[in-house]
Amino acid sequence: MSAGPLFSKPALFTIDTSSFLEIFRDDGRHSKKHFPSLWNDVCQLIADGTMLSHVQVYNEISPGDELHTWAKANKDLFLEYDLPAEGDVIKSLTGDYKDFVNAKVKPVNADPWLIAQAKVRGLTIVTEEVGTTGFNKPKPRNMRIPDVCGDPIINVRCITLLGLIQDRGWKY
Repeated sequence: MSAGPLFSKPALFTIDTSSFLEIFRDDGRHSKKHFPSLWNDVCQLIADGTMLSHVQVYNEISPGDELHTWAKANKDLFLEYDLPAEGDVIKSLTGDYKDFVNAKVKPVNADPWLIAQAKVRGLTIVTEEVGTTGFNKPKPRNMRIPDVCGDPIINVRCITLLGLIQDRGWKY
């Protein structure tokens, strides 16, 4: 497992593209335009190493906008693959979650890698994705991060930005 940059605190969270988009969209529910203190708090988590992300999330961010410019300037946040550990998690997902792992997403499908990173490092995923089903129902082809994380075998905690605010006890 690569250690990445030296930070003052242990990593607790890994953040998904959807949460970055929510922050960087002017009309987002948690837009940095309307909630600059939230963005400052997220930046502090990143600066002290409490929050990180995966290189595949970086690869999902579209070039040419403010988020891409920010991500490029903060590339250390996006950790490289932790092989073979993350690869083993991806392999374990292909049985029950073959469609999720092999989903054709442009430019890339970061979701399985984000789950693998969280599983290997014991992190909570911050995502704005909403689950589509419970586990006593047939699994749809369009499963989301919370669906897979909620599987008792995978068992990765998954929260939204609002959940992060609640988790950290932030008040705005």
